[in-house]
Amino acid sequence: MAFAVATCPKCSEHFRLIWRIGKKKLPLTTIIRLACPTCTHGFEQTVVELTVFDAGLEEFPKSVVVEESALKR
Repeated sequence: MAFAVATCPKCSEHFRLIWRIGKKKLPLTTIIRLACPTCTHGFEQTVVELTVFDAGLEEFPKSVVVEESALKR
């Protein structure tokens, strides 16, 4: 199963995104508000900038839950 990974611009930590937004597909221009699970730095990232992997889930043990409220359209 594919999963998205974001990178914190402050500490360079990579972390998985766990989607809790229903079954809708997001437009690539959607902006997501994120907070790094390591340094808590808040930042915004567009969906098109996310890296998607098909395997290697164990390489990204830290994760952040993305709720509908984190989306800016």
